Amino acid sequence: MTADYGNYRATLPINGRPVATRVGIEETAPPQPDMPSLPIGSFPRTDREFQAMKWAKDALKLSKTASDYVYNLDTRLQKAARAHVDALAPDLGVAPATPAPVVQAKQVSPVDMAKTAATMAKAISTAAKEAIHDASKAIAAEAEQAAREAAKEAAIEAGKEIVLPTAEPPIAGAPGGAPGGAPGSPGPAMPPAPSPAR
Repeated sequence: MTADYGNYRATLPINGRPVATRVGIEETAPPQPDMPSLPIGSFPRTDREFQAMKWAKDALKLSKTASDYVYNLDTRLQKAARAHVDALAPDLGVAPATPAPVVQAKQVSPVDMAKTAATMAKAISTAAKEAIHDASKAIAAEAEQAAREAAKEAAIEAGKEIVLPTAEPPIAGAPGGAPGGAPGSPGPAMPPAPSPAR
């Protein structure tokens, strides 16, 4: 079956190699090696600290890679948006955003500050006087209108309370038909009606 080559499971010749047996003997165990001592100093390190430092460096590297990727993506998106705007409306002429120039603060002297304060106080007082004048005009107009409305309402109420007198019928058997007068003469004059209040 193997074309007379045989297989490795067959018994092979010894070829002069000795065959011996071993017997176990109990002996003392070899000494354990000394554990390396940690360096004692102002800033000793342990394996856990080293592992934590390694993890921190790996996290920093990954965060920097992510930040660079996001920055690259943002730049590409901005370039694509500008190209899209240029293709759709080239006449708009949208310029890329440039940082605003840094303006140096002007040093203000105490004299200029005093002049500025006086000017501001004058402007504020003028505005206050104008506001008071306008408010007084508006208040006077509203008060006059309210007085007119109150006078009208008072006149209407006074007119409702006035009762006009009616003519008395003649008394039977009285001479002239009216007391204290000649026949056919009018009776005593009635007092004039009060004028409506204003």
